[in-house]
Amino acid sequence: SEEQWYNKSFNKGLEEDDPNFYEPSHFDFERFQITDTRIWWKDGFDPKWYLQPFPITEVNKNYGLVQNAGW
Repeated sequence: SEEQWYNKSFNKGLEEDDPNFYEPSHFDFERFQITDTRIWWKDGFDPKWYLQPFPITEVNKNYGLVQNAGW
């Protein structure tokens, strides 16, 4: 809804034609400790994992798509 972005109490000094008028200007947050994290790869990580392979059916359509490196 529009109400979440438009809050007169936090935008008192701004005019409606100011680009910042409808942007969020106040955030409430609480820091918390991250626990029970897990490690995805202990060993054997390869940079090819940064890019996923394209389906071979898409590569074979011959419109210029080439497979990502390492796949």
